Amino acid sequence: WWTGATNLGVEWALRRGGPDDMVLTLNNDTVFGPSYLASLVAGARQCPGAIVGSLVVHDRDGRTIVDGGVRINWFTGRYLALGRGEDALRVESRGLVASDALSGCGTLIPLPVFADIGLYAAQELPHYAADYEFTLRARRHGVGVFVDYRTRLITMTQATGIHASPDSADLPTFLRSFWDIRSANSLRHRFNFARLVCPRSALPTFLVLDTLRVVGGALRRRYLGRRSGMST
Repeated sequence: WWTGATNLGVEWALRRGGPDDMVLTLNNDTVFGPSYLASLVAGARQCPGAIVGSLVVHDRDGRTIVDGGVRINWFTGRYLALGRGEDALRVESRGLVASDALSGCGTLIPLPVFADIGLYAAQELPHYAADYEFTLRARRHGVGVFVDYRTRLITMTQATGIHASPDSADLPTFLRSFWDIRSANSLRHRFNFARLVCPRSALPTFLVLDTLRVVGGALRRRYLGRRSGMST
């Protein structure tokens, strides 16, 4: 799975790399141009020692932002997606934008960060949320976390994963999305994530609201998807 496989690569790099080396985590459902890596490294050099992620855009047009970073409100359980839906070409001037956490989709991490805070949490988070947990842990240790709005990475949005969506209209697949390791909606792994990163004062509220939001949102999308299918 993602976390264990990524840790193998990081361990290899730790054995062979030096303090000036960096690790780039990159999903297999992405596409980038010839200047991508140079642009991302240039952004990282503006903030030595920081973790710098890419501006992830939709494969439909290569411009619509899918992931531009996130702000997390632990007391409401809400994730504010920065830049989502905006035109990437119009926001390049923002440069490096601070984010509470980053996905592993096009993220450049200085090798010493792993040496200082450890690897990804493979046991608790084998596939989803380990990237968020790692970058949140890094921030707690004083590491800067940014998205470089000048460096675009195209993602194939429908390529991987299991999600409770209109495409998962049959009941067994819908229910499986709440415990399958390939699903971002896996409640067990969401609980593990909260336990690892959420401030203790906000943990009870976050767990309840996050669960309600995941289950309620999945039910709503399924209902709307089935209604849409019936109408056509």
